[in-house]
Amino acid sequence: KDTGETETTSNTVTITAEDGNTANVTLKNVDIEQPDSNWGSVPAPIEIKGNGNTNLELDGNNTVLSGNGKHAGIEKADVNGTGTLTIKDDKNDDGTPKDKDENGNAVGGDTGKLLAGGYNSGAGIGGGSYHDGKNYANTSNITITGGDITASGGTHAAGIGGGDGGTCKNIRIEGDAHVTAYAYDSGAIGSGYEPSGDSDITITDHATVEAASVVGSGIGQGINASGKATITISGHASVHAETFDYRAAIGSG
Repeated sequence: KDTGETETTSNTVTITAEDGNTANVTLKNVDIEQPDSNWGSVPAPIEIKGNGNTNLELDGNNTVLSGNGKHAGIEKADVNGTGTLTIKDDKNDDGTPKDKDENGNAVGGDTGKLLAGGYNSGAGIGGGSYHDGKNYANTSNITITGGDITASGGTHAAGIGGGDGGTCKNIRIEGDAHVTAYAYDSGAIGSGYEPSGDSDITITDHATVEAASVVGSGIGQGINASGKATITISGHASVHAETFDYRAAIGSG
């Protein structure tokens, strides 16, 4: 099924795909920059909900920045559902399909871009934090297959992955995606600050990844993690990971 529900309000978009359904949404030159509300009641700029799947096509230049310290820029929290979010760049800016490589991945043509930023306890793409009696920190099932994506987490959250205290499961960067991610005390791609549980990340195909964290891992766990990180790098992927502390650039922080 190719169905889903999209609700747009001031500075927020909610995409809901119920179990067995798929929501197809295109971001084309979207600019959502929330004002600084820190601990206010403003929800995430883009919320992904439901146990169905969401495909997010990137066209043009897109900016999604959270102003709420509890929420991610593009929030996909397990508490709201565990369907798969796929961020892709399969079309040119005029809507025509791109060429495909031997593995069926879109190549060439116009490059869709995304800048996603979390604030305080929110990831750029992924989890938020505990509030209103629920834990929004854990995230899972995020796949990036194309586009030029820059994601920066808040102080206690991943660029792509867990929010404050959150893990990330089944994070995949593949195809022809180019991803740059930043964090402070979390994995730039991985778990948030002081996560309780395991995380796993796969980078494959022709993906290009650059990831840097100040005191967490570039790719892997945030600091003081109680679980392990499983990172798989394969195919023709190009990966550069850094940390500015004594922790592992790739692995557990």
